Amino acid sequence: MTRRKIKPQSGHPVESDGDENNLSTFAAEHRPLIITGGIVFIVLVAMVVGLQLQLNSQRQALIQLSQVLKELQMQQASFSTQEALTTLSSQFKWLTQQQKAAQVQLIALAKQVKNPQDTANIALKAELNYLLNTANYRLSLMQDPVGAIALLKAAETLSQPMSGLEEWRTKLIAKVAQLEAVKLPNVKILSEQLAVHIHQVNSYPLLQGRQQTFTPVPETATPSTQGWQNLPQIVWQEMKQLVVIRYNDTAESTFLTQAQQDFVKQTLQLKLEAAKTALLQKNDQSFQTTLNFCLDWLDRYYDKNSSVVQKLQTNLKGMQIVVLNLEFPELEKVLIR
Repeated sequence: MTRRKIKPQSGHPVESDGDENNLSTFAAEHRPLIITGGIVFIVLVAMVVGLQLQLNSQRQALIQLSQVLKELQMQQASFSTQEALTTLSSQFKWLTQQQKAAQVQLIALAKQVKNPQDTANIALKAELNYLLNTANYRLSLMQDPVGAIALLKAAETLSQPMSGLEEWRTKLIAKVAQLEAVKLPNVKILSEQLAVHIHQVNSYPLLQGRQQTFTPVPETATPSTQGWQNLPQIVWQEMKQLVVIRYNDTAESTFLTQAQQDFVKQTLQLKLEAAKTALLQKNDQSFQTTLNFCLDWLDRYYDKNSSVVQKLQTNLKGMQIVVLNLEFPELEKVLIR
């Protein structure tokens, strides 16, 4: 390295290092890199500033959200308080109503204690109404006028010691008379009749279908046939004239196989059992429909000249006039108010 003397402005000689020239040379040679590094540094600084600003804005948003959350919590707390107040208010109203009802009952009990006769009358009326309601249920639900009549008579007997019920007793006796006038079907006997017919179904004869009518033609007596020698033949001819063969134009059992005959008999048996079930259930519509089917089935497939078939038809036709669902007088109007 060479040194040179530089004369300063003050006039004193100063020695200068040659490194300054090297720095200038380095800066000149690497100027693009330095500029690029400066630009990168500026960009990084700008990004850091932007991130800082973004972080500050997020902090502000978080603070706002926290405030909103606190407000919502306060509102929810106020809503819960309002609901609690509403519940307490409704409970208070219910307790007030219960208190009033208890006071009314207490006053009524106090009156009953003062008037024991009124208490006995109230209990008796309640018992009479219970008997009347039970009788009404026996009629409407069970179709049992016999049980209802027994209950009404028990109520009439129980009301004898109580005064002031003369008009009520008159109405009650009239209702009993109306119930006693109702003619009830004897379900037990009808059910037993159907049970017998169900048991005898297989013995009822079926129709044999259409057959040609045989009409014997009397032979004309000739002189050769006169006399006691031909007496047996003459008697036989007379007996054949007494024979009559019947047939049915509507018969549908012509040439029925054994399986078909079994089907006809089993169908009649099932229908008779269905009629018995409807009778016991007092299902008037089902009972009448099943009876009609049985009568039509007998006309189509069974021998109406048979006495057992005729008996079955007679019994079924007699059951068709039976009314199972009877109308009974209402008992609600007889209740003691």
